[in-house]
Amino acid sequence: MASIMVVDDDHLITEELEVQLGEMGYNIVGSASSGHEAVKQARKLMPDLILMDIVMPEMDGIDAARAIREEMDIPSIFLTGYRDIEYLNRALELEPYGYLFKPPQREAIHAAIETALARIHFDRNLRESYEGCLAILENTSEMLLVIQNGKIKTAGPSITHLLGYESREVVERPIADLLYLNDRAKLNRLFDDMSTSPTPADPILIRMSQKPGGVRWTSLAVTPITWRKDRALLCAATDITEYVAREHDLSLYRRIIDEERCGVVITDVDQTILYANQALLDMHGFTGRELINTKVSKLCMKEELKRESDFVKRILDEGGHPTVEMQHRKKDGSPLPVLISGILLSDDSGNPEYIARTVIDITRLKETEKRLSGLIETLEHQNENVQSFAAIVSHDLRVPLIRIKHMNRRFRKYLDTIDDAFKDVSSAISEKTRERLVHVLQQDMPESIGFIENSVVRLERMTASIKRLSRYSQWSFDLEPVDTERIVDSCLDYWKPLIESGKVMVHVEDLPEVIADREALELIFSNLIDNAVKYLDDRRPGLVRIFAINKDDFIEFHISDNGRGIDQDDVDRIFQVFQRGKDIDTPGDGMGLAFVRILVERHGGEIECESTPGQGSLFRFTIPTITLEGIIH
Repeated sequence: MASIMVVDDDHLITEELEVQLGEMGYNIVGSASSGHEAVKQARKLMPDLILMDIVMPEMDGIDAARAIREEMDIPSIFLTGYRDIEYLNRALELEPYGYLFKPPQREAIHAAIETALARIHFDRNLRESYEGCLAILENTSEMLLVIQNGKIKTAGPSITHLLGYESREVVERPIADLLYLNDRAKLNRLFDDMSTSPTPADPILIRMSQKPGGVRWTSLAVTPITWRKDRALLCAATDITEYVAREHDLSLYRRIIDEERCGVVITDVDQTILYANQALLDMHGFTGRELINTKVSKLCMKEELKRESDFVKRILDEGGHPTVEMQHRKKDGSPLPVLISGILLSDDSGNPEYIARTVIDITRLKETEKRLSGLIETLEHQNENVQSFAAIVSHDLRVPLIRIKHMNRRFRKYLDTIDDAFKDVSSAISEKTRERLVHVLQQDMPESIGFIENSVVRLERMTASIKRLSRYSQWSFDLEPVDTERIVDSCLDYWKPLIESGKVMVHVEDLPEVIADREALELIFSNLIDNAVKYLDDRRPGLVRIFAINKDDFIEFHISDNGRGIDQDDVDRIFQVFQRGKDIDTPGDGMGLAFVRILVERHGGEIECESTPGQGSLFRFTIPTITLEGIIH
């Protein structure tokens, strides 16, 4: 039942209206006789409708109705006995819900109240619908625009979030102002196509310009509507910038994966293939349709299914990056040797979701490995032959050399005997013949015998070097922790007199402990230090520097000097057997650096030399960083 309040300064009219309204079934909640009292009573009683007299002292009904409407949103029906146009105009500003002229008739009162109540109900429903629509517009992520004749007629609140504009800033502006320059023609074509179409168009991708600068990608759906009796277009723009960016990244990743020569296959945890890149398809000869949604075992040779199962189990159990060699099968059934690495991909909750694998075709690698294996066997056989030859040469040359030395000593004795006999008979020989024989007996033959002796000594040294070379090549290393600083100090003891004389200065920095063969390391350092000191330049004080650099997988030792240096042409050959630099006047057989290289390489290291004639040389060699259980190749 509707609640009604009556306001009139004439008590008789108020009482009459209350009686009539009660008889009609309305609930009379109260009355007032002035404008001020009406405002107070309305605030207290909150009626659905007020019958308000217009002409009252102090505050008239129009001002009272305005105050009540603004504060409490309660509508009024005006009562008046006047037909003054001024009052009517003022009343119209409030949009009253009806007029009743005094004295009002019963039927007129009932009709005015029912009409007002119906309008109140309609207005409240309309307001609720409007507020609901406004809430939807304010909270929707879509930007809504109404377009007529290419201009924006209204814009939803989301335009501020999407493009940075206030709605009022874009009204009556061309829609083209909000578009990225290169996309304007695309939207114009769409609008032209829809000029007579009654149905919505499929969404299009279009870029829209932001007020502060920048571009947002949108999915724009356009629907024909009627706007204020004229045809218009409702544009709903959904921001898909992040989606486009992700799609671009995914597209780039797909291109990288598809163009990668390494095969990539992704399966679920049940081993169903979900994705295979082009490299994997080309490798096996399948098409994507033939592999997708089939089991990964389709790629394996039958005899490898157990290894495949074990490989998957390792991935699921460990979640690491296991790697395994396996025989895959091509589409034609032929074997394909591959190297596979796998990784487990889990969802946000940590549950296994996918397994990603890389597959590398190692056919050429296996062929190369087979060839290298054959070459290694050949080299090992040849090395055995060389070592055997070296042993035979060093042994079999020893006997002839001993005989030559013995015969040479006998020749010298024979020469002495002949020289003594010649003195006894020289007076019987002509002077010219005597001079020639004296030259032969006292110069030519002694020089020849001396040359033979020197050659024999050199051959003995060479056979001894060959024997040592063979021994170093077969040396069984005894690995142990070695203090290289103590070894260097021991090597320098030999040169202590020269160092104390001030002719050479040696700087030794802190040297590390390494795992190596002690005797071999002593030979390496002694040869390199001896060379550094022996080949110093007499014209200036000698300077030798010894230090080490600790790198990731090895220790690099440096031995530098400021000596005579080595010609660049000789640097590459000084590590070869029986090779020495040019213009070397220091005795030697050209084997020291060859021995050093063999011993360094036997440790798994490398050695090299840098040198400048007249300035000095630098020798660098490496010893791998290993444990006592490490392997020396």
